[in-house]
Amino acid sequence: MRLHFDITDNQLGFWGFFIMGVQCAIFERESIQLTIWSNAIAGYLVGYTLSLFILYSLAPILFRLSSAMFYNLSLLTSGTLLPLRCVIVFAALACVGCVLVWSGTEG
Repeated sequence: MRLHFDITDNQLGFWGFFIMGVQCAIFERESIQLTIWSNAIAGYLVGYTLSLFILYSLAPILFRLSSAMFYNLSLLTSGTLLPLRCVIVFAALACVGCVLVWSGTEG
């Protein structure tokens, strides 16, 4: 099966990445300057940036393959794996943020 993608579909990841960076530089300027940088903090920032880049890049492909409803359902149910991600990424069995977010999205 061959899908046809417009030039706008291919550039969505880049422009989303660019706009996110500009917004971060504008609204979080002071907190970025006051941050004591370490390898872990830089790694979390790079991981977050890459995950948003992948989200913006793969969303048009998912829309072409299925539908917006499938995409929305996959985002809504992604909170189910949040406790597992907490254990893997942060080495915590139940961090408070994960429990609050998980109970808020699933309830």
